[in-house]
Amino acid sequence: MNRGPFTRGRSVMRRPVAVMTAALLAGVMVLLTGGPASAHSGNDSYVYLDVTDSTLGGRAELPIADLRDALGLELEGTDDEILAELVANRPALNAYADEHFDVGVGVADGAAEWALSFEEPELFFSDLPEDDDNYIVLPFTVDPSGEVPRTFDVRFDPFLDINDASNHLLLISNDWEAGVIDNGFD
Repeated sequence: MNRGPFTRGRSVMRRPVAVMTAALLAGVMVLLTGGPASAHSGNDSYVYLDVTDSTLGGRAELPIADLRDALGLELEGTDDEILAELVANRPALNAYADEHFDVGVGVADGAAEWALSFEEPELFFSDLPEDDDNYIVLPFTVDPSGEVPRTFDVRFDPFLDINDASNHLLLISNDWEAGVIDNGFD
């Protein structure tokens, strides 16, 4: 996986309105908080962006253990049981994601936040042997109301109130104009 350059900024995310500007360059990965990038460790939350001139979307990958604590859910059992509980609690899941995730121009100033729409949650399990590397995948679309600018702000700060070892990573998965295709996918 091409991880590209990254910046470190744990203190940035501890402010009430923490924002990172997404520069849409080939191979860019911005580390929003915590230590160096690694495989899905169970302490990392991810946002993967897919960018075109007129569309912006992607997916958030959230550790099941942290989401269980944040929402007070069981999230145990078979894949089907976990998915059924997620679907039954989709309004709470979407509200939590919306509360901790903003995209737009001037997000730090409370201006121009774009509408986020979350899709049906999915499950992701890595091949790592650890018990805490299981993730919920929450696909989303963003409505920038027109052409997507080449620079915009992203605020992504889930779980900091319950897990101060939580890391937050932003990756550009696809950006056709910059020639980035399937960055971050093995």
